Amino acid sequence: MKKVTIFGIILFLSLSYTFAENQDSTADNFDSFNEDEFLDLDWESEGFTLTEVVEKSQQVRTVTKEDIKKSNAATVTEALQKTAGLNVKNYGGYGNNSSVYIRGMSGDAVAILVDGIQMNSAQSGEFDLSHLAIADVEKIEIVKGGSDTKYNISGACGGVINIITQKKHQAGWKVFGSISNLSYYPGQYYYKKNKNKTQTAAMDLFDTQEISTGFSLGNDFVYGSVNTTFHRAGNHFLYRDDSYKIRRRINNEIYDAAGNASVQFSLPYDIQLVISDNFYYGDKKIPGVMTSTVIGKQKDLFNKTSALLKMGKVGTDRIKTELLTSYKFDQIDYEEPGTDSLHQLHTVNVINRWDFNITSWLNLSTNGDFTFNYLDSTDCGQITKFDGGASVTAEFSIGNYVQLIPSTKIMYYKEYPIVTPKFGALFFLPAGFTIKTNFYRMFKQPSINQLYWGESVYAKGNPDLRYEDGWGGDIILEYEKAGILKADSSFYVNYYMDKIQWSTNSAGQWTPTNIGEALYFGSDNSLSTDLPTFVQFGIDYHFVMTYLLSYGLTLEDNRRIMYTPVHSLSAHVDFSWKTGTVSLIGKYTSERYTSNLNISFLEPYFTFDISFEQNIWKYFTVFASVKNMLNAYYFETENYPMPGGNITIGIRVQAEGKWKDKKRK
Repeated sequence: MKKVTIFGIILFLSLSYTFAENQDSTADNFDSFNEDEFLDLDWESEGFTLTEVVEKSQQVRTVTKEDIKKSNAATVTEALQKTAGLNVKNYGGYGNNSSVYIRGMSGDAVAILVDGIQMNSAQSGEFDLSHLAIADVEKIEIVKGGSDTKYNISGACGGVINIITQKKHQAGWKVFGSISNLSYYPGQYYYKKNKNKTQTAAMDLFDTQEISTGFSLGNDFVYGSVNTTFHRAGNHFLYRDDSYKIRRRINNEIYDAAGNASVQFSLPYDIQLVISDNFYYGDKKIPGVMTSTVIGKQKDLFNKTSALLKMGKVGTDRIKTELLTSYKFDQIDYEEPGTDSLHQLHTVNVINRWDFNITSWLNLSTNGDFTFNYLDSTDCGQITKFDGGASVTAEFSIGNYVQLIPSTKIMYYKEYPIVTPKFGALFFLPAGFTIKTNFYRMFKQPSINQLYWGESVYAKGNPDLRYEDGWGGDIILEYEKAGILKADSSFYVNYYMDKIQWSTNSAGQWTPTNIGEALYFGSDNSLSTDLPTFVQFGIDYHFVMTYLLSYGLTLEDNRRIMYTPVHSLSAHVDFSWKTGTVSLIGKYTSERYTSNLNISFLEPYFTFDISFEQNIWKYFTVFASVKNMLNAYYFETENYPMPGGNITIGIRVQAEGKWKDKKRK
């Protein structure tokens, strides 16, 4: 409790000092602040919409579709890693599970949203990002820090990742498609216990293929679009085992298909209706760790259907409302010799948000959400789970200089409510500088697996788990000079209690426990140029120190949280011309401990990628990339090797047009 009090005093003093310094400035120094732009509520802006983030006091990073194309990322996880410098924990090549880290927290501590709808499974607490095809993504918004002002949802302890698949279309039509092939570097390897090396087969030059197609069509009243993506992945890459012998990954073949469809209606009286659907099916072989002899087979089936109703004015322009409803079905069917595990999760979600522009200096937003989950699982049984809550956020504007944003949400938890307050502030300084600061409570409920996983020789759930709780805060400095430079830097501290982690008990079973206290503090930094030239540069650096304070440990014991690197650095340089681009991307990650005992660790690694695209005709663009060009052998999860060097070559085709007005004679 003393740690929380001291941290609160420090944050309050820094906030007070910043406010006092800001008051000394005169109004004439705020030429760079555009109030009309800041308060813009148009669809294309980051204004009032459930599906997009409102960039207020949080540290927000937006990854555009153009950024994704330049990186030639094959998956959403890879896009987050390359374009935003986020750390990830992958379990192998394409189609395998992965977790994304924000401020040292990952998995179920990061809220994953698709078009404003939380996707984290009530069963596992996580969401498999491989269920979304990268071709369907219009942009990705990354909100860093716990309990963001807008969504304020359970599990947003490290931050929020909101993946946007919808956008406003102009009247007309568009068709597009792409096809690509990935080849792993050839080489020699040891096959099982053979003493002699074997050469990789010619078929490894055709390891992974992707086919993506889509079209959209509509006018100013109604617009529809459909996208589909198909993959065949062998994941037959070379890796280095614990004996430093080169091996070849096998039994990890994957076939999958993903789709996205939406219809948008622009109705009278500033009413908009969007109906959308996301679909995924995957047929996968799961080889387990690199030493495992057991081969699992898994079939994933996922579908999300949602409807968004937006009213730009309710009787007056000062009142707006949105209603978002969705139904999700998530099925995992896993088989291995002697085991058949089937999980079917049904989720219904309803969100209603109101926005009241009371005066020129006061805006009030209210939000209510309700989630119903029904799980039918061979390992957990039949479980019904309710979640939900209500929040209110006020925005006080003091001239053009200061904005204060208090917010609180009451969330349902068992028999009693949990209150999660948050306070944010913005200070607009001269010459393009902005200071943001936040103080918040973090809250996350145990997942169904953690509570109710049936007891077996290998694992069992823990129905006595407590919810995860904590307090945190940050201070952020942003700078933007249009046409030249954009940069931001943050310092944050999170004090986390009752963190849940799976570990082996005395009987050798994996079981979740509340490990107690943990302290996180660090800094997120980014810088990117915006020059009117053919060369652009960007860099991201993340620093996080974690301290495990359970079992009587103190800061002096210097015990780190597993799989959390202290340093990670990524940089990219883009060379662009009228018809194409070349991007160079480098990523460094420092060592990570594989357990909280801090005995064994994964070696640091560095990867270097080159991506290229060139328009060769009006409708055709060729693209290519060399990923992990230096052929680094590395691990992001213990005993799950990552792919070596590989080359992708492909072609895109796109044609579009607008409706021509017919002139009457």
